[in-house]
Amino acid sequence: VDVLLDGEHREHTRHDVPRNHPPAVRRDEDHRQGEERRQQLGGRRHRGVCGDLAPRRRRVEARQEHQRRATNQILLDLAVEIPARAEGDASRWEECARESLDAWNNALAPTSLRFVAHLQPSHRPLAFDGRSSLAFASDVFGLPFSPGLLSVTQTDTTARPGLPDAMDADIFLNHAAPFNCYRGVIPTPPVYDLQRTLSHALGHAIGLGHPDPTRTVAPALMDVHPGAVDTLQPVDIQEALRVAGAAGTGLPFPPRNETLTFYESLETTYRDTLLRTQINPGYVDAEGVAVWFPEWLRYVLHSCTAPEATTRVLMQIRGQGIQPVCEDLAPEPVAFPPRNLSLDFLTQLDAFYRDALARPVAWSHVDQEGKAVWLQEYLRYRVDGQSDTDAQNQVFTQIDDAASPQITPSSRVVVDILTPRGVTLPVVVLSPPASPQAAVILLEGGDGIIELSGSIDDPQIDSPGFLARNADAFAAAGLLVALVGVPSDYETGIDINYRISSQQSNDIASVVTWLDARSSIPVWVLGMSLGSYSATNSAIRLNDIIDGFAVCSASTAPTGGPYPQGILDMDLTAITMPAVIVGHHDDTCPGTPPAGVSALAEALTSSSPIVHQLFSGGLPARSDACGPTSAHGYFGIDEEVVAFIAGAIR
Repeated sequence: VDVLLDGEHREHTRHDVPRNHPPAVRRDEDHRQGEERRQQLGGRRHRGVCGDLAPRRRRVEARQEHQRRATNQILLDLAVEIPARAEGDASRWEECARESLDAWNNALAPTSLRFVAHLQPSHRPLAFDGRSSLAFASDVFGLPFSPGLLSVTQTDTTARPGLPDAMDADIFLNHAAPFNCYRGVIPTPPVYDLQRTLSHALGHAIGLGHPDPTRTVAPALMDVHPGAVDTLQPVDIQEALRVAGAAGTGLPFPPRNETLTFYESLETTYRDTLLRTQINPGYVDAEGVAVWFPEWLRYVLHSCTAPEATTRVLMQIRGQGIQPVCEDLAPEPVAFPPRNLSLDFLTQLDAFYRDALARPVAWSHVDQEGKAVWLQEYLRYRVDGQSDTDAQNQVFTQIDDAASPQITPSSRVVVDILTPRGVTLPVVVLSPPASPQAAVILLEGGDGIIELSGSIDDPQIDSPGFLARNADAFAAAGLLVALVGVPSDYETGIDINYRISSQQSNDIASVVTWLDARSSIPVWVLGMSLGSYSATNSAIRLNDIIDGFAVCSASTAPTGGPYPQGILDMDLTAITMPAVIVGHHDDTCPGTPPAGVSALAEALTSSSPIVHQLFSGGLPARSDACGPTSAHGYFGIDEEVVAFIAGAIR
């Protein structure tokens, strides 16, 4: 009931919160002390009992009225006397209570309404005294707690012409009930959680009632009976923002601290799971992304165009206040914007932080597109009513699936594998018709470039090199094939210096990791011609993760380069895995003489077993002596050579 006294508009509301079983008694007599106080003020009061289902129109009108008169700050005494039945560490209770205030303040960030902790010793609560209090008590203004009641919240709001509204909210906790501070399900027999009880009571303090118990959406912290829900839910936040007067809050966006936590987890996932390096420059810090992207999305979902939404967000950043949305109610069904528009907004926000706010550059593991895609996906789940935990699980499952295409029989795909040094390595992955018996990483000679046509999901290999043109044949022979191209920082091709470097072995280690994540089979490296440097380098440096080493037309007598005897001058004794060596009797390429096959077999003193073979025959050469369509490249005897190598690997 609203009363008008001496030009002051006053509203009084009370909410009684039952324990987690139906209350045995509900009482609505006036409290004696409250009545005496009101008689002094010449006023009347009305008490709404928790659990009453008032008509919806009356609830809406009350919230609208409260919205018009919402105060900016509610000062709450938190220095409470700990009751005798307190359990656990009582020294944590003040922190526990503060967390309730912080949760609501995070949720109410788009509004001017705030709870402020007051740590002076609490006084006995008085109605209409302008002070908000929290107290453990055996009565509420002189009236004992009804059986089954856990807490009572009484709010008094005074609207004074020409002055700020005054509000006090007195929260009474039943000192006969056992309390502690914890998360999760309420135990049996019940011990009640101070934080969720206080958070519930603070919801009443800002004007929230209990959600309709017949609704079918997810549970809320403001539900009439305490339960397993221990944090504010989207439905709680949506109603609080509506009551507090935030523009266009028809959709339940999560509190900003949860969005920030998700974004920080996204950074960690990109760093630790996807192995992304911190190479993406930006000017918006994590908190800025967590605040302004949801705000932009809120405008868009309430019928603003993307440019209109961007303009409104930038006005907020400039201090011009929360801007009105374009439609109070979001269209049904909720349609999220295309990701390119989300990316455009983040790009413009970045430029604004750089140019208008003069923010310094910061480095992120997540690229701008990743932020646009996964933040929007997380917020989509939250707006749909999912909890923070469920939404995060859904998003990170998607990320894992996107980063981990599965290997199926006879599949072919191009994947860009990110290496620890922050570059991508294109790899054509071909799987056999049946379960593979081993995997082989093919390392071509020449400049290492693999020419492709077709699509990512159905690549066609156009390179004429022996390994490239026979990649499908190796897969048909029962091997899982990974044909490796050149890394993104060597787009014009690789040289011997790269092939014998730790960069090369680290890149190949990423390919091995990718394969190991999808299969539990031996992994071999196979190098052709100059690719024999790459295979040998990988076998030496990655001896602990590679299971086999193979070369064909190996470089054992180069005409230049750092090693006069090619791979024979490398640390071959470090290779302790099985080895396969192949050559051609008629190979006239100067750097890959047939005699190199036996010389290499003898030099691999730590390898066992070693299989080597010199082939003969084939078609007349169509290229020079070191080209792919000559004896050097086994031209005309591809099938025979592939069968030998695949058989030895299997």
